[in-house]
Amino acid sequence: VKPASAMSIRKDEVPQQLSAPLEWIRQQNLCPPGFYMEEVSGGCAPCTDGTDYTNHSNTLPSCLPCTTCKSEEEEKNRCTSSKDTECQCKPGTFRGEDAPEFCQKCSTGCPDGKVMVMNCTPWSNVKCVDQESGTLAHGEAPVPGELATMSRRLPITPCPSSGTSPLVTNIFTGLGITVVITFVLIGCVVCCFSKGEVLEGKEEVLAPSSISPILLFLLACL
Repeated sequence: VKPASAMSIRKDEVPQQLSAPLEWIRQQNLCPPGFYMEEVSGGCAPCTDGTDYTNHSNTLPSCLPCTTCKSEEEEKNRCTSSKDTECQCKPGTFRGEDAPEFCQKCSTGCPDGKVMVMNCTPWSNVKCVDQESGTLAHGEAPVPGELATMSRRLPITPCPSSGTSPLVTNIFTGLGITVVITFVLIGCVVCCFSKGEVLEGKEEVLAPSSISPILLFLLACL
């Protein structure tokens, strides 16, 4: 119990911002978090940061002493007048659900046939799964004891081609060849008519039955 000389305030003078609504505190005759109720005066006296605390509205005759972290623990958050000390296990140890009263040493790896998917944290040991369950990002089977990711490989969708399709290319090629042949034939016809020559002698020497019309046409153009 704090000495009578400690600063105290009456319950009806407790600032509204200290915690629970002021009206509720008055109705319940409670002191807010961070205060305790003095037995002599009936007023609310404050707790001391780093020494003691109360974290609920109360009628306690004194504040609660702050928790001191154990040797295997480290301080996560310091004690305040309205909140106790927060301790957590040091790196390399964890507090398991089966034994929350002390810190246990983290496992250094996984058994044969299993892979690690989660490292040790202050509140959980390493997590291991069957080797077939763990899949690395590039799809290869992870090495036992090596940290693996559980992400699946996404199917690779081929990118749309930015060039011309083979069908269109073939069509344009065929049209180009046809145009060239047409111009060659037209040129031959014009050449023949410009010369005005008729190969009568050649036709007499070469029997019509043995010469095709196309060959005769080409000979006429020469």
